[in-house]
Amino acid sequence: MHTAAAVPFSSARASAVPATAAPAGILVATAATPLVLWGLGWLGVGIPFAQWLSPALSLVAIVLVLVWLHGTFTAMRGRTTFSPGMAVGGWFIPIANLFLPALILRDAWRASVGRGGGLAFVWMIAWWLTTALSVARGLGLEIFSVDRGPVHVELMQQPLFEVPGISMQTFSLLFSLASVGIHVAAYGLLAAIVLRVGRGPA
Repeated sequence: MHTAAAVPFSSARASAVPATAAPAGILVATAATPLVLWGLGWLGVGIPFAQWLSPALSLVAIVLVLVWLHGTFTAMRGRTTFSPGMAVGGWFIPIANLFLPALILRDAWRASVGRGGGLAFVWMIAWWLTTALSVARGLGLEIFSVDRGPVHVELMQQPLFEVPGISMQTFSLLFSLASVGIHVAAYGLLAAIVLRVGRGPA
């Protein structure tokens, strides 16, 4: 009598896991857009409707990631902690959505790869920062200097803090680079996670 051989983990990955090309591609484009726009701005090249380009790409990217997550968790059902519905819904639960997306991504990583997934928490930090910057800009974040004095930072026309001993030009450059870097990290790391989950075990 023959018995079925145990299936190694490396071949257990469901073939129905959705393709990663669309979500990863738009994530990479979203990550690169502010960097390209920043570079063009420093060269004095204007892009029509540039202020809407990054938010539009971000929206499309997140929609594609959520669709991909639902398909991925459906394909890996039984190997994941979260259900397909929770893999999507967890991004919209107030307060809990500060940490649930990272846990969901780690869950997908471990179900596909078998180990690791800590990159999801690095992504989470970058995601918090870029979200906080977007909210601050929406609330009227202002950076200015009066008569070459300290750099003032205000939010909703209320002083936050001031930075003495640095020129407005230098502070603006550093702030722009930090903002772009955080955005690139947030969307670039998410693209890396999607690609790794889609690739399966090494």
